[in-house]
Amino acid sequence: MSVRYWAVIGMLITALAWAGNALIARASAGMLPPISLSFWRWTLALLLLLPFTIKGLWRYRQLLLDNWLRVAGWPP
Repeated sequence: MSVRYWAVIGMLITALAWAGNALIARASAGMLPPISLSFWRWTLALLLLLPFTIKGLWRYRQLLLDNWLRVAGWPP
Protein backbone atom coordinates (compact mmCIF):
# COMPACT_ATOMS: atom_id res chain seq x y z
CA MET A 1 0.00 0.00 0.00
CA SER A 2 1.25 3.45 -0.86
CA VAL A 3 2.13 6.26 1.48
CA ARG A 4 -0.66 8.31 -0.05
CA TYR A 5 -3.21 5.64 0.91
CA TRP A 6 -2.05 5.67 4.54
CA ALA A 7 -2.09 9.48 4.58
CA VAL A 8 -5.72 9.51 3.44
CA ILE A 9 -6.63 6.85 6.02
CA GLY A 10 -4.92 8.93 8.73
CA MET A 11 -6.84 12.04 7.74
CA LEU A 12 -10.13 10.14 7.75
CA ILE A 13 -9.46 8.71 11.19
CA THR A 14 -8.55 12.18 12.46
CA ALA A 15 -11.77 13.68 11.14
CA LEU A 16 -13.86 10.83 12.56
CA ALA A 17 -12.17 11.09 15.96
CA TRP A 18 -12.72 14.84 16.05
CA ALA A 19 -16.39 14.49 15.09
CA GLY A 20 -16.89 11.69 17.59
CA ASN A 21 -15.30 13.81 20.29
CA ALA A 22 -17.71 16.67 19.57
CA LEU A 23 -20.71 14.33 19.61
CA ILE A 24 -19.71 12.71 22.89
CA ALA A 25 -19.05 16.11 24.47
CA ARG A 26 -22.53 17.34 23.49
CA ALA A 27 -24.25 14.12 24.52
CA SER A 28 -22.59 14.07 27.93
CA ALA A 29 -23.09 17.76 28.72
CA GLY A 30 -24.54 18.00 32.18
CA MET A 31 -23.93 14.31 32.94
CA LEU A 32 -20.14 14.35 33.19
CA PRO A 33 -17.97 17.06 34.66
CA PRO A 34 -15.56 18.51 32.06
CA ILE A 35 -12.54 17.21 33.99
CA SER A 36 -13.88 13.65 33.75
CA LEU A 37 -14.44 13.98 30.04
CA SER A 38 -10.91 15.30 29.60
CA PHE A 39 -9.46 12.48 31.71
CA TRP A 40 -11.21 9.80 29.66
CA ARG A 41 -10.17 11.43 26.37
CA TRP A 42 -6.52 11.36 27.39
CA THR A 43 -6.83 7.83 28.77
CA LEU A 44 -8.29 6.60 25.49
CA ALA A 45 -5.55 8.39 23.52
CA LEU A 46 -2.89 6.79 25.73
CA LEU A 47 -4.35 3.31 25.29
CA LEU A 48 -4.61 3.73 21.51
CA LEU A 49 -1.08 5.10 21.03
CA LEU A 50 0.84 3.04 23.59
CA PRO A 51 1.15 -0.11 21.46
CA PHE A 52 2.92 1.92 18.77
CA THR A 53 5.33 3.68 21.14
CA ILE A 54 6.07 1.24 23.95
CA LYS A 55 9.25 -0.15 22.34
CA GLY A 56 10.82 3.28 21.98
CA LEU A 57 9.74 4.35 25.44
CA TRP A 58 11.27 1.22 26.95
CA ARG A 59 14.47 1.51 24.90
CA TYR A 60 15.03 5.13 25.94
CA ARG A 61 13.59 4.87 29.44
CA GLN A 62 16.77 5.99 31.21
CA LEU A 63 17.12 9.05 28.98
CA LEU A 64 13.44 9.88 29.51
CA LEU A 65 13.74 9.48 33.28
CA ASP A 66 16.86 11.66 33.39
CA ASN A 67 15.11 14.41 31.40
CA TRP A 68 11.50 14.02 32.50
CA LEU A 69 11.13 17.71 33.40
CA ARG A 70 12.21 18.75 29.91
CA VAL A 71 9.91 16.12 28.35
CA ALA A 72 7.03 17.45 30.44
CA GLY A 73 7.74 20.97 29.20
CA TRP A 74 9.11 22.39 32.42
CA PRO A 75 10.35 25.10 32.76
CA PRO A 76 8.07 26.78 30.25
